[in-house]
Amino acid sequence: YTVNVTLQDPNGCGPSPTPTAFTVNVTTASSPTMNVVGGDGQVANINQPFLSPLTVQVNDNGMPMIDVVVTATVISGSAGIREPGGSLYGSSATFFSDIAGFVDFEVAAGAAPGPVQIEFSAPGFTPAVVTANLMV
Repeated sequence: YTVNVTLQDPNGCGPSPTPTAFTVNVTTASSPTMNVVGGDGQVANINQPFLSPLTVQVNDNGMPMIDVVVTATVISGSAGIREPGGSLYGSSATFFSDIAGFVDFEVAAGAAPGPVQIEFSAPGFTPAVVTANLMV
């Protein structure tokens, strides 16, 4: 932002000859956000992986955040989750955001058909929890 300031002498006798321009840097308050941006709404066959990873993006005032710890947890349904390339699927997984603020999680359908909900959380974010919905 640029602010034009007119200076006055201490006796209040009038403005100084020319306005002076100052540059003011304004830093907004931190407001980290987390959103599911990929993979939501997929369908997979029993005991098969979902075709695309679930992707969450973390930002602070619209700027990507690097190395944010995000935890994904299967809160209902039959599925397993892991970080990309992980060896085992489990009921939860934790991974870090990349340089663009993205975090990917691989999901595999379990043995029971029906809806699956996966919850993502990161401390200090708004909302504190976001959810993806899948179907087996």
